[in-house]
Amino acid sequence: MEANDRERIYRVLESNRLIKKLYEEHVDLDSQVEALERRTYLTAREQLELKRLKRAKLQGVDRIMALVNEVQSDATQ
Repeated sequence: MEANDRERIYRVLESNRLIKKLYEEHVDLDSQVEALERRTYLTAREQLELKRLKRAKLQGVDRIMALVNEVQSDATQ
């Protein structure tokens, strides 16, 4: 996630419970990904889990950014 996106999320995080929940899930997924990536060897099952986690993380970011865009668009109208 880029710094600009992170700043936009932080601006609406406390005022939108859904965005806050999704962001907390994103942080949790990120820590799970990092834990698996620190391992020197991954089993086939762990490799699949790592792919699943990364996919879920990307989908979460897409959803968060869509909501942030919606909230910021509503605020300017």
